[in-house]
Amino acid sequence: MGETAAPRSGSARPSGLVQPATRVYILLFLTLVSFYSITDPLFHMSGDGPSRYSVLKSFIEEGEITRQSKFPVGENIVMAPFFLAGRALQPFFEKTDVAFEFCLSFYQYLAPLSVVVLLHFCRTLGVGFGNALVVALLFGLATSLWPYAHQSQSEPLAALSFMLSLFWLFRFRQSEGPWHLVAAGLAAALTMLTRYEAALYCLPLGGYLIYVCIEKYQLSRKSVWMVLLFVAVSALGPAGILGWNYLRFGEFFQTGYGQEYFSTPLLYGLHGMLFSSGKSVFLYCPVYLLSVFAWRQFYRERREEALTCLAIIVIALCVYSKFWAWGGDASWGPRFLVVVMPFCILPMGWFRWSPRPRLQQLAIASLLLFALWVQVLGISRAPREDYRYKLDPRLAAAERAVGEIDEDSLQHFMPELSPLYQRWRDWQGTRTNLRFFPYQSGRQSRSAGIV
Repeated sequence: MGETAAPRSGSARPSGLVQPATRVYILLFLTLVSFYSITDPLFHMSGDGPSRYSVLKSFIEEGEITRQSKFPVGENIVMAPFFLAGRALQPFFEKTDVAFEFCLSFYQYLAPLSVVVLLHFCRTLGVGFGNALVVALLFGLATSLWPYAHQSQSEPLAALSFMLSLFWLFRFRQSEGPWHLVAAGLAAALTMLTRYEAALYCLPLGGYLIYVCIEKYQLSRKSVWMVLLFVAVSALGPAGILGWNYLRFGEFFQTGYGQEYFSTPLLYGLHGMLFSSGKSVFLYCPVYLLSVFAWRQFYRERREEALTCLAIIVIALCVYSKFWAWGGDASWGPRFLVVVMPFCILPMGWFRWSPRPRLQQLAIASLLLFALWVQVLGISRAPREDYRYKLDPRLAAAERAVGEIDEDSLQHFMPELSPLYQRWRDWQGTRTNLRFFPYQSGRQSRSAGIV
């Protein structure tokens, strides 16, 4: 646990450090898949997955593209093999839509894969195996990745593909293989096909690549060709977006999002995402505080990668703070920031766990236990049950008074209406496949009926 990162090196791969620990990766992946399956809540966390499934089903089985879905095409592309596998197994299961079940379980495989990629990324950056494994486990169990493994939202896929893009760019920095740029470009394209605004996040990636090319080849023609290769492959993302829009709506720039604007005052959204009682990222992912303390060492040893991560996080905060639904409701915590979650936790690879005074060790242990508990609360009930307060006429009227700025303002800024506080106060247990926590079905079912 007290391991330190290897000396900083831009172009040389640390000798003997980053060997493909295939068995460890497979074991970690299968363990987390099993864990997420066991802790799968027995209710639907989001309706986005069924909507995407209906679009995919209509396209594959009937060759039609529905205009009713506003969602980008990225998740449908990745989900297609799950759909086809389910259809192949359908004859063996008469009463179950196997393709539907496979497509929704897709997210429970996506999250463990993200954990394994982060583990390998940390090791590639020079983090000792012990520290890297701790960071990966905290990523999978003590951040919002766990609750979102049970939601059918696009952010986890965007986070994984975005992390892969930076990983392949770093691998290009270590070697001469241009195929790393092709892989990075494909990952960036998938990110944009999953989240339209991800094109803005590719700007720091482009800046990082330009620096790497100048570092490797100076201001030469080869530098220009390498940058153009990455840009050309990444352009598959915007091209796919335009094509998808045209197939659905007959217009290249019609996305289907209609009247959804970036109308929230910047400081209002920033305050909500960072410090509010209902959506603060530090309340829903307390382990980020350890990344803050580890930032200086991360910057010292991996300056360019640290600045790239910081630029990505700052852009995400500014973009999503302006969005009209900056909180990403109904969801657990600030949903949109899940996209940049890997970059927020990556600095923890340089956190010094020991030796520390006993009081600091106790504080760190308490923080980690609290972070784990927060994620347990995240799967304890469906997000929409956190809106029962809207049934109170007085609270509903007060919220409508500021509805133009924030239609869920009371939940975001009144501590007693925070989803985190409500679930802590009303804790009855978590209903999962194994019901491994105490759970009283009666009260929860009645509240669900009220909602």
